Amino acid sequence: MAETRIQRFNIAGRVGILVSSGKAYYTLVTELKRRGIKYAPLLPSRPVPLDVGIIVASEGSASDAIQGRTVVAFREDSNSGRVVDEVVIRLLGKKRFKELAIGIDPGKQTGLAVLGDAVVLDTRTYTDQKSVVEDVASILTSFPFERSVVKIGDGAEEYGGRLRADLDSTLSGETEIQLVEESGTTSVGDSHRGEVFSGNIVSAIRIALREGKQIERGN
Repeated sequence: MAETRIQRFNIAGRVGILVSSGKAYYTLVTELKRRGIKYAPLLPSRPVPLDVGIIVASEGSASDAIQGRTVVAFREDSNSGRVVDEVVIRLLGKKRFKELAIGIDPGKQTGLAVLGDAVVLDTRTYTDQKSVVEDVASILTSFPFERSVVKIGDGAEEYGGRLRADLDSTLSGETEIQLVEESGTTSVGDSHRGEVFSGNIVSAIRIALREGKQIERGN
């Protein structure tokens, strides 16, 4: 079966950070690093670097420091992951995705990949299934889309069967769930722009790119 080449989300330039809280700065930087997004700390009294087009800023930040840039607001109660999700959408110049696909490679260590219109937006690994289900539900509320589908690999039935049941009972009926053949999805050492993907992440990405068999929803 022919595979679509992995297209990893990638941008030129940096995301500016202009927040007053040290904790907020740390959590934002941690999330940006995890997703491979370059960033630049900003000061209200200093000019914004030319390669910064989007700024994450606390409410009430000095307007002269962010003039002419796209601003994503950060509040004290903001979730850093969701803020970075919004940054990703802005960086891609989209208002919504035609299709948001979440690929899952179930197993003792579960791989998960989030794709927006076939572009890899995020990847994660898990050792507990409860977190997988919680994060999938959260991801589906973070990104705007016209269609959403969760695709689960057909291997490791001990894990996959329980995941399908838990996701079916948790997710809105508007989200399609598919069972996808895993054969040929794993190729350890695949890379893009110098980034090497682990085996379960490669599988999750390729599962998300394949068409599977739609599972009848029971909720």
